[in-house]
Amino acid sequence: MTSPAAFRAHWKGSMDEMRQMGFTDCHCGPYRYANFAMNQFSERYLRFLRDETPLRAVRLWAGSCFSTPHTRMMAPAPYTRNPLERRYGIEIVDSYDTMFTDMNTAQTVMNRQNIAIRGGYGTANDDVELIWARSIGHRFGELMWEKWLRSGALHYHHQVEMATEYPSPAMYAYFEMRAWRQLLAGWIHLGSITDVVTWRNRVRSM
Repeated sequence: MTSPAAFRAHWKGSMDEMRQMGFTDCHCGPYRYANFAMNQFSERYLRFLRDETPLRAVRLWAGSCFSTPHTRMMAPAPYTRNPLERRYGIEIVDSYDTMFTDMNTAQTVMNRQNIAIRGGYGTANDDVELIWARSIGHRFGELMWEKWLRSGALHYHHQVEMATEYPSPAMYAYFEMRAWRQLLAGWIHLGSITDVVTWRNRVRSM
């Protein structure tokens, strides 16, 4: 996006969405943070955020990729080459979603079986517990671990369509993070976007 009018329209739409999710001030309370889907921001947009909004942090997905049977799109996200990236006073925070799939969530139930099958971890003939263990084990034990080592501080998020069964797939992700914290006490801290920015500033001052 390059048009100031488009910036304001996108900003208004994003803030309306945040209000609908329950954030009355639209940007996650004191953290002054928002998620912009599909990495939809540019240099000019970051300047717009600095000059016309209270936001001071946005998240993106480094090396993001989505595909359908007919389309494939790559977004290498050059801003994340530097794990401490900050432009125009806006922190650009790498993020990860262990539940991401490219399935149409309006047509497919986002449960453990469908997420695992869509991710290539098995078929409908396999036991759900088995293919889910493959999925969560690989996505947490390898993919998220690698991103955490590269970025130092990582924002975790998941899609909103996770309330499809109990326990929901998202709850399993939080179970995994709790296990990480227990096993790696002293190395891993679960906090907020403000904690991530505080950590970055501490690293920058070294």
